[in-house]
Amino acid sequence: MNNDNIETNEVKGGEELIPVSQQPVVLDANTLSKNQRKKLEKIKRLRENRVEKRKEEKLKKKARLAARRAAGEDVPPPKRWKKMEESQCKVQVVVDMSFDHLMSEKDLAKALHQLQFCYAVNRRADNPLQFHISSLTGRCADEMERKAGNGYSNWDAHAHAQHYGQLFGKESIVYLSSDSPNVLDELRDDKVYVIGGLVDHNQHKGVCQRLAEDAGVDHAQLPLGEFLQDMKTRKVLAINHVFEILLRFVETGDWREAFYRVIPPRKLPPSTANGDELNVESDETKTQNAGAELSETSSGINLVDARKLGLDDMTICKSEDGCKD
Repeated sequence: MNNDNIETNEVKGGEELIPVSQQPVVLDANTLSKNQRKKLEKIKRLRENRVEKRKEEKLKKKARLAARRAAGEDVPPPKRWKKMEESQCKVQVVVDMSFDHLMSEKDLAKALHQLQFCYAVNRRADNPLQFHISSLTGRCADEMERKAGNGYSNWDAHAHAQHYGQLFGKESIVYLSSDSPNVLDELRDDKVYVIGGLVDHNQHKGVCQRLAEDAGVDHAQLPLGEFLQDMKTRKVLAINHVFEILLRFVETGDWREAFYRVIPPRKLPPSTANGDELNVESDETKTQNAGAELSETSSGINLVDARKLGLDDMTICKSEDGCKD
């Protein structure tokens, strides 16, 4: 695509130019169709009733458990998820959310959905990664607050307004990029692995590697080429897929198993897309099988009762496939 033909407007207070197509869209109620207004009103009602609905569901769940106990059933105690500070895993992973100026409103929403899935999978891990979110400011923070309410402030994660470069020493940082010539072969406790929180459909190819080089920090790609030479699509994965691959590698010590557990079957080579080679079911398939726990609105915004997934006071959206540099 020829970038010279992209119409741009100057960002107020800065010199960076952003394509008009990627600037935030402000919805005007007067220009929305009847169906669009109904969808927005429905979403508003869901958000307003969310707290009360959760209280009601909690009471109903307690009543069901009490009835089962009264009937003589053996009801196991709820599982207690391990917090990061209790985890034996000390590998640090950062999702860099400094790309909101490069994303449209829709792509920013997708990036935040994927960020929520990073938290969800880490929350349920036997030994969670040390999870950091950097540059959580501006549009990104505003949209997170709008979608997840105050719930994300209760996450067992380190949320920072600062850039990751202000939080960690330059010598410890490894920025993950599919364009890097370096291949990651291990995860070390003394390193900090940074995932670019960008959904851009490959419009900004190589941006993560360039940022790493400009900052003078190490960069590397996952060893996909070594284990999945015949992937059906380019080796660019969603934010939550990269995060979960790191988590699964920590758990198993096996890159191949980590890839086959996380990468969607549609992206895998035809001969191994069914997972038979490792006799593992991909976690995406498990999520689809548990689809009754996810409720998708017709507007494309997915809402879920977080307690069904064992999460605390948050709204999580079903991840949409997006591209991450």
